[in-house]
Amino acid sequence: MKRISKIVLSLLLAVALAALASGGVFAREAGVRDSGECGKNGDNLTWSLSDDYVLTISGSGEMKNYSWISIGSQRAPWYEYRHEIDAVVIDDGVTSIGEYAFYDCDSFTIRIPQSLTRVRDNAFDMDGHVNAVYYMAPIGMFGSILVDNNNGRFTSAPRHSHVPGGGTSSIVTEGRVEPTCTAAGRYYTVE
Repeated sequence: MKRISKIVLSLLLAVALAALASGGVFAREAGVRDSGECGKNGDNLTWSLSDDYVLTISGSGEMKNYSWISIGSQRAPWYEYRHEIDAVVIDDGVTSIGEYAFYDCDSFTIRIPQSLTRVRDNAFDMDGHVNAVYYMAPIGMFGSILVDNNNGRFTSAPRHSHVPGGGTSSIVTEGRVEPTCTAAGRYYTVE
Protein backbone atom coordinates (compact mmCIF):
# COMPACT_ATOMS: atom_id res chain seq x y z
CA MET A 1 0.00 0.00 0.00
CA LYS A 2 2.84 2.40 0.84
CA ARG A 3 4.43 1.67 -2.54
CA ILE A 4 1.20 2.58 -4.38
CA SER A 5 0.94 5.80 -2.36
CA LYS A 6 4.52 6.70 -3.25
CA ILE A 7 3.88 5.99 -6.95
CA VAL A 8 0.72 8.13 -6.95
CA LEU A 9 2.52 10.93 -5.09
CA SER A 10 5.43 10.74 -7.55
CA LEU A 11 3.06 10.95 -10.52
CA LEU A 12 1.24 13.95 -9.04
CA LEU A 13 4.54 15.69 -8.35
CA ALA A 14 5.75 14.98 -11.90
CA VAL A 15 2.57 16.46 -13.39
CA ALA A 16 2.88 19.57 -11.19
CA LEU A 17 6.53 20.08 -12.13
CA ALA A 18 5.75 19.61 -15.84
CA ALA A 19 3.05 22.28 -15.60
CA LEU A 20 5.44 24.69 -13.90
CA ALA A 21 8.21 23.99 -16.40
CA SER A 22 5.91 24.99 -19.27
CA GLY A 23 6.21 28.63 -18.09
CA GLY A 24 3.54 31.26 -17.63
CA VAL A 25 1.56 29.07 -15.26
CA PHE A 26 -0.71 31.03 -12.97
CA ALA A 27 -2.52 29.33 -10.11
CA ARG A 28 -5.89 30.70 -9.08
CA GLU A 29 -7.48 30.13 -5.71
CA ALA A 30 -10.98 30.38 -4.32
CA GLY A 31 -14.41 30.96 -5.85
CA VAL A 32 -16.06 33.95 -7.50
CA ARG A 33 -17.23 36.82 -5.27
CA ASP A 34 -18.78 38.96 -8.03
CA SER A 35 -18.76 39.24 -11.84
CA GLY A 36 -20.28 41.04 -14.80
CA GLU A 37 -19.67 42.73 -18.14
CA CYS A 38 -17.22 45.56 -18.76
CA GLY A 39 -16.74 45.79 -22.52
CA LYS A 40 -17.09 48.89 -24.63
CA ASN A 41 -19.42 46.89 -26.87
CA GLY A 42 -21.38 45.34 -24.01
CA ASP A 43 -20.53 41.70 -23.52
CA ASN A 44 -17.20 41.65 -25.39
CA LEU A 45 -15.37 41.76 -22.01
CA THR A 46 -16.29 40.24 -18.67
CA TRP A 47 -14.88 40.68 -15.19
CA SER A 48 -14.81 38.42 -12.17
CA LEU A 49 -13.55 38.98 -8.66
CA SER A 50 -12.39 35.91 -6.77
CA ASP A 51 -13.00 35.36 -3.06
CA ASP A 52 -9.32 36.20 -2.52
CA TYR A 53 -9.78 39.58 -4.29
CA VAL A 54 -8.12 38.88 -7.63
CA LEU A 55 -9.91 40.81 -10.39
CA THR A 56 -9.76 39.15 -13.83
CA ILE A 57 -10.79 40.88 -17.07
CA SER A 58 -11.40 38.48 -19.98
CA GLY A 59 -12.63 38.63 -23.55
CA SER A 60 -11.67 40.48 -26.69
CA GLY A 61 -11.53 44.19 -27.50
CA GLU A 62 -11.81 47.46 -25.62
CA MET A 63 -12.91 48.05 -22.05
CA LYS A 64 -15.73 50.47 -21.35
CA ASN A 65 -14.85 53.97 -20.08
CA TYR A 66 -15.99 54.83 -16.56
CA SER A 67 -16.30 57.96 -14.42
CA TRP A 68 -14.98 59.05 -11.03
CA ILE A 69 -18.41 60.27 -9.95
CA SER A 70 -21.58 58.23 -9.70
CA ILE A 71 -24.11 60.98 -10.50
CA GLY A 72 -25.21 60.68 -14.13
CA SER A 73 -22.25 58.42 -14.92
CA GLN A 74 -21.12 54.94 -14.17
CA ARG A 75 -18.19 53.92 -11.98
CA ALA A 76 -16.32 50.70 -12.73
CA PRO A 77 -18.44 47.75 -11.61
CA TRP A 78 -15.71 46.60 -9.20
CA TYR A 79 -15.43 50.07 -7.62
CA GLU A 80 -17.05 48.94 -4.35
CA TYR A 81 -14.14 46.48 -3.93
CA ARG A 82 -11.43 49.07 -4.67
CA HIS A 83 -9.90 48.85 -1.19
CA GLU A 84 -9.76 45.04 -1.19
CA ILE A 85 -8.45 44.24 -4.70
CA ASP A 86 -5.07 42.53 -4.31
CA ALA A 87 -4.23 41.74 -7.95
CA VAL A 88 -5.62 42.48 -11.40
CA VAL A 89 -5.20 40.03 -14.27
CA ILE A 90 -6.05 41.25 -17.76
CA ASP A 91 -6.23 38.29 -20.12
CA ASP A 92 -4.94 38.15 -23.68
CA GLY A 93 -7.40 39.68 -26.13
CA VAL A 94 -8.17 42.79 -24.08
CA THR A 95 -6.93 45.84 -26.04
CA SER A 96 -7.59 48.78 -23.72
CA ILE A 97 -8.12 49.77 -20.11
CA GLY A 98 -11.00 52.23 -19.79
CA GLU A 99 -11.05 55.68 -18.21
CA TYR A 100 -11.20 55.56 -14.39
CA ALA A 101 -11.17 51.74 -14.43
CA PHE A 102 -8.95 51.53 -11.34
CA TYR A 103 -9.76 54.93 -9.89
CA ASP A 104 -9.07 55.12 -6.16
CA CYS A 105 -7.98 51.47 -5.87
CA ASP A 106 -5.58 51.09 -2.94
CA SER A 107 -2.60 48.84 -3.65
CA PHE A 108 -2.40 46.01 -6.16
CA THR A 109 -0.27 44.29 -8.77
CA ILE A 110 -1.43 43.97 -12.36
CA ARG A 111 -0.71 41.50 -15.16
CA ILE A 112 -1.27 42.86 -18.67
CA PRO A 113 -1.26 41.02 -22.01
CA GLN A 114 0.67 41.77 -25.17
CA SER A 115 -2.69 42.56 -26.80
CA LEU A 116 -3.07 45.71 -24.65
CA THR A 117 -2.49 48.77 -26.83
CA ARG A 118 -4.00 51.64 -24.81
CA VAL A 119 -4.53 52.84 -21.25
CA ARG A 120 -7.18 55.58 -21.27
CA ASP A 121 -7.12 58.87 -19.29
CA ASN A 122 -7.21 58.52 -15.50
CA ALA A 123 -7.42 54.70 -15.56
CA PHE A 124 -5.06 54.64 -12.57
CA ASP A 125 -5.92 58.05 -11.12
CA MET A 126 -6.23 59.06 -7.44
CA ASP A 127 -4.48 57.70 -4.38
CA GLY A 128 -3.12 54.20 -4.15
CA HIS A 129 -0.20 52.28 -5.48
CA VAL A 130 0.47 49.88 -8.34
CA ASN A 131 3.04 47.53 -6.79
CA ALA A 132 4.23 46.06 -10.09
CA VAL A 133 3.20 45.54 -13.71
CA TYR A 134 3.70 42.01 -15.05
CA TYR A 135 3.82 42.20 -18.85
CA MET A 136 3.16 39.09 -20.94
CA ALA A 137 5.59 40.26 -23.66
CA PRO A 138 9.24 41.34 -23.88
CA ILE A 139 9.67 44.40 -21.66
CA GLY A 140 10.94 46.45 -24.61
CA MET A 141 7.45 46.30 -26.13
CA PHE A 142 5.95 48.13 -23.13
CA GLY A 143 6.62 51.43 -24.91
CA SER A 144 4.21 50.45 -27.69
CA ILE A 145 1.27 50.85 -25.28
CA LEU A 146 -0.33 54.30 -25.64
CA VAL A 147 -0.78 55.60 -22.10
CA ASP A 148 -3.05 58.64 -21.84
CA ASN A 149 -2.96 61.35 -19.13
CA ASN A 150 -2.94 60.88 -15.34
CA ASN A 151 -1.66 57.32 -15.19
CA GLY A 152 1.56 57.89 -13.25
CA ARG A 153 0.82 55.03 -10.84
CA PHE A 154 0.89 52.67 -13.81
CA THR A 155 3.89 54.10 -15.67
CA SER A 156 6.10 54.46 -12.58
CA ALA A 157 5.52 50.93 -11.24
CA PRO A 158 8.28 48.33 -11.64
CA ARG A 159 7.73 46.40 -14.88
CA HIS A 160 8.53 42.74 -15.34
CA SER A 161 8.26 40.55 -18.43
CA HIS A 162 6.83 37.07 -18.14
CA VAL A 163 8.14 35.56 -21.33
CA PRO A 164 11.49 33.75 -21.62
CA GLY A 165 14.24 36.31 -22.18
CA GLY A 166 11.74 39.16 -21.86
CA GLY A 167 13.82 41.21 -19.43
CA THR A 168 13.02 43.23 -16.35
CA SER A 169 12.70 46.96 -15.89
CA SER A 170 13.18 48.14 -12.33
CA ILE A 171 12.83 51.45 -10.56
CA VAL A 172 14.72 52.77 -7.57
CA THR A 173 12.55 52.98 -4.47
CA GLU A 174 13.85 54.58 -1.28
CA GLY A 175 17.46 54.12 -2.39
CA ARG A 176 17.17 50.45 -3.36
CA VAL A 177 16.49 48.76 -6.67
CA GLU A 178 13.39 46.60 -6.62
CA PRO A 179 14.23 42.94 -7.25
CA THR A 180 12.98 40.85 -10.14
CA CYS A 181 9.56 39.59 -9.13
CA THR A 182 8.00 36.22 -9.85
CA ALA A 183 4.63 36.66 -8.16
CA ALA A 184 1.69 38.97 -8.82
CA GLY A 185 -0.60 38.94 -5.84
CA ARG A 186 -1.63 35.35 -5.43
CA TYR A 187 -0.55 34.47 -8.97
CA TYR A 188 2.74 32.68 -9.35
CA THR A 189 4.84 31.98 -12.40
CA VAL A 190 8.06 30.25 -13.28
CA GLU A 191 10.30 32.07 -15.72
